Amino acid sequence: MYYEHIKYQNRPKIQCFAVMINNRMAHFHNDLELLYVLDGTVCVECKGKTYTLHTQDILILDRNEVHCLHRTNEDNLLLALQFDPSDMMELSPKFMGIRLIKHLYSVSDGEQYTALKQLFITILNHYTVQDPSLPLKKMQLICDICILLSEKLDSIV
Repeated sequence: MYYEHIKYQNRPKIQCFAVMINNRMAHFHNDLELLYVLDGTVCVECKGKTYTLHTQDILILDRNEVHCLHRTNEDNLLLALQFDPSDMMELSPKFMGIRLIKHLYSVSDGEQYTALKQLFITILNHYTVQDPSLPLKKMQLICDICILLSEKLDSIV
């Protein structure tokens, strides 16, 4: 197991990227991570559980949560979103104490899943258009994610 230091190009501290998973050793980081499966399947181990994610599933990983990812017998393509929630501490100190009860969200989760998927669609739209206001929109996304985590998803404070 190792600590992964996530480097951000600039503020706000958020990044989004597509990735194909083969084998990712157990690691942790101070950042929240959201994974959206664009295609295929992937196994993620965290908190002593193994989750098999399928196309359109979303997995949220808490800060400092040890996790590893493994390819299944299928190819995969994931959209990963990582962000440093420490900027939120000034606005809402309560947020830093939030821990997820539920990690995996799929279509059957209704409103919660729809809200998460909409965030990923918004992120993709922001990253595919040249926009001088992108830093502000990224900060808004971080706020939207934090509100969603603290008010709508299964978490504890």
